[in-house]
Amino acid sequence: MKPSDKIAFALLFVIVQAVALFCGYFVYKSIHAPLWIALGISMGLSFILGLFFAHFAAASLEERNKELEDFVSDTLHELNIPVATIDANLQLLKNCDSKKIERIKLATKQLQRLYKDLEHFIKGSIKKEYVIFDAKELVQERLELFKDLLKERDVILDLHSCEVKLPRYGFAKVIDNILANGVKFTEPKQQIAISLQDCRLCIADSGVGMNEEEICAIFERYYSSSPHQKGYGIGLAIVKRFCDEEGIEVRIESKKSHGTKICLNLAKVAR
Repeated sequence: MKPSDKIAFALLFVIVQAVALFCGYFVYKSIHAPLWIALGISMGLSFILGLFFAHFAAASLEERNKELEDFVSDTLHELNIPVATIDANLQLLKNCDSKKIERIKLATKQLQRLYKDLEHFIKGSIKKEYVIFDAKELVQERLELFKDLLKERDVILDLHSCEVKLPRYGFAKVIDNILANGVKFTEPKQQIAISLQDCRLCIADSGVGMNEEEICAIFERYYSSSPHQKGYGIGLAIVKRFCDEEGIEVRIESKKSHGTKICLNLAKVAR
């Protein structure tokens, strides 16, 4: 529990007791009621106000627990991407390709950062680090990380510079999740188009696509359009939450059997 929550609960408890005692004293003095009646009224008010206090305390704790559950599940999900990259590159290390080794190092650093985030969250000290960077360079960096996962797809790039001010690591996770979905839903030899024009980042796959109902539910946590089909699950919930927090507009265009296009409007965070 945060120190501010503890102080709030303590103040609320003092107020509850003060109100109950005041009411009991008022009844005793004003209408000259017997002391036991005044005490009964005071205790009854304490009980009623205590229920409200308990509800308030429980709501705050439930909210905090929900934040923790979401963060842990997000972290576990995020571990899948760098682990998959490490695994893919390890299978290709026979010739000791230096670029593949660099991708493994990059993915390993991402794992280490995720664990640090979890540690800081437990200690209650997570802070966003806002920096100015070129979104084009970050997209190219993440594409390098995904290179072996994308090599069987036809990747079309049209990237232009766009300086933004954002938590770089958080935005990298957004790109990773959208790219991961693109890889997941695009069969070998099919196309994935990635563009960054006028500070608008779009990633389009050639996968199964979605209908209108599925698009409306796509940002819900753990959503899957079918229990028998791979779904855009927790990843897009992470994307939406980050974008909402930073003022980035997210648009999705999709059609069954024609793929999905996800666009991020970075105009509000551009520098």
